[in-house]
Amino acid sequence: MLDPQPDDILIEDICHSLSRQCRYVGNCSEYYSVAEHTVRGSFVIDESLAGEFFGHDFSEMLLGDMSFPLREMIEELSGEIREWFCHVEKVFAEAFGLKYPFIREIKDTDMIMGATERRDLTKYDLYLRKNKMSPLNDKIMPWGIEAAEYKFMNRYYSLYAEGLIL
Repeated sequence: MLDPQPDDILIEDICHSLSRQCRYVGNCSEYYSVAEHTVRGSFVIDESLAGEFFGHDFSEMLLGDMSFPLREMIEELSGEIREWFCHVEKVFAEAFGLKYPFIREIKDTDMIMGATERRDLTKYDLYLRKNKMSPLNDKIMPWGIEAAEYKFMNRYYSLYAEGLIL
């Protein structure tokens, strides 16, 4: 899919892919999926922005969950690679009626989730040095692939019913 279009993108495919992608390129003490991250974070942010947060990583179905240094490098690039990366993110956002580029509140919530995930699920603090957000109080106990897939689809349907996502 070098040139994805909104009509090419199905929520079931996103769910399947994200529930099977481990956050932090696998550098977790337990399996913790991108799908679980999006569901959990959608309950942290203000409810009016829950759909926006829930969908902010949908493009990772195609792009994959990248390490923080790689993502930073891509965001600094110009040219074809950066343009394609932005195109993919924009198409996925458009497919579900989400704003792109993502607003500050989405990035802040992602940082809060990152601080919590790193505290509970990783053994390194390289990213924490840049992340000034405080982690959530509750400890993350990962769900596993099947539960993440099930909870992801349930969250999608509840957000869709509320008109917070297409």
